[in-house]
Amino acid sequence: MHVLDLSEQMHREFEIAWHKSIYGTEPAKLSPLPQFYREMQAYYSNLAKLGGGELFPLTNKEQVTEQLLVAAFGPQWKREVAKFGGG
Repeated sequence: MHVLDLSEQMHREFEIAWHKSIYGTEPAKLSPLPQFYREMQAYYSNLAKLGGGELFPLTNKEQVTEQLLVAAFGPQWKREVAKFGGG
């Protein structure tokens, strides 16, 4: 079982949207990933390992298709998938 982790992407998007709604601009710097996200990553990473899989962070909107294909086919296909995804 593989787990797709959206925590970094969700944190980034929330923080940018929140800062824009308050100040009208994007933040100069993002805050570190909150503890509850890190705990969630650890939990789901362990769950994936128990299921014989891995945790795959989906961190880049432009590479989401590539990341999903690697999650679907397995990390051993990462190099081959990257050839088609431009990464």
